[in-house]
Amino acid sequence: MKKIALAVSSCLISILVFGAVLELILRQGLIANPQYDRLQIQVKHSHARHKLLIIGDSFITGRSVAGRLLSRDLAAYRVAVLNDATGATGPFEYLEELKAIGPKFKPDIVLVSYYAGNDLTDVQNHPRFNSGAPNDRHTGPAINTYSSRPYLRDLYVYHYLLPQILILRSRFFKYREMEAAGIPAELIEDAKAFRINPWLLALALYGKNYFLDNLLMETHANMRAWEKVKGLLAETDEVCKRQQAQLVLVIFPASVQVNESHFEFFKRLKFNMDMRTLESAKPQTLLREFCGAKNIPCLDLLPAFKARTSEELFVDKDTHLNAEGNRLAAKLIIEFLLNNTAIDRMKLQPAGGLPE
Repeated sequence: MKKIALAVSSCLISILVFGAVLELILRQGLIANPQYDRLQIQVKHSHARHKLLIIGDSFITGRSVAGRLLSRDLAAYRVAVLNDATGATGPFEYLEELKAIGPKFKPDIVLVSYYAGNDLTDVQNHPRFNSGAPNDRHTGPAINTYSSRPYLRDLYVYHYLLPQILILRSRFFKYREMEAAGIPAELIEDAKAFRINPWLLALALYGKNYFLDNLLMETHANMRAWEKVKGLLAETDEVCKRQQAQLVLVIFPASVQVNESHFEFFKRLKFNMDMRTLESAKPQTLLREFCGAKNIPCLDLLPAFKARTSEELFVDKDTHLNAEGNRLAAKLIIEFLLNNTAIDRMKLQPAGGLPE
């Protein structure tokens, strides 16, 4: 027994030492990692006229084309950009990140991105949300709520290993139940091989009304979640004011609000689909009304995307923007910031080439 205990202790010590060394290497940026990338400030504080903090989900992370374009092009206006957007997060996490990062970075502008395609259900299915209605049930899987927890938020090792952790978790999805639910076998095989996002299949299995809940917002549960979203955004605005920063909200549209190109794929995954999502702008309308009442500058990207329905702006068999969609979003966001914040419109240095 003593030998076993000694072996276990030695193993644990080795793991801790390895973790500590890896953490140090990641913090120095000696190995490429998302935490190091997203916390890099593109313009030195001493030369910056403004400091912009970006908070949101995978639509605007520092590694996305949109995130990279924002950092690069705003540097020409001497804006220091700290991109703290993290994939698989929602309004609860946006607020927590602002509270954690804001006092350290001291931004004068805070850009919060809101994805109309899932931020409502990110709140509705969140373990911290209690609607007060006993008959309300979660309508889908919860998002990654761990990323904003204090004991994980600042660990580079956690963010470095997170993709591998998510891949490992996807190996244990209930693929047999997915096939029994009618999801085609070839799509299940594509998910297992990561040719398509396996989390979409998990979402289809447990949240068939995903698109309807977020974009039509017709149920009492949806509207109770919306009331919570408003509360979280109102608190976000109050935190910004206490930090002497201006809040700016950017609303990213869902693909099924823009054109029909993804409908057949989502139907094959057995999502409940409704062509009315192509005409619905309910989440955008409610958000614009909320921002108008609070005097929060709000950029709704949906009209500009709808104006280019002949083009494909979303990744095939996915819900995210493709490179062209990212470029359009970044262009519109920069123009909006120049017109609605204190950023000086005069460029001070040329920007480099477009990121791939």
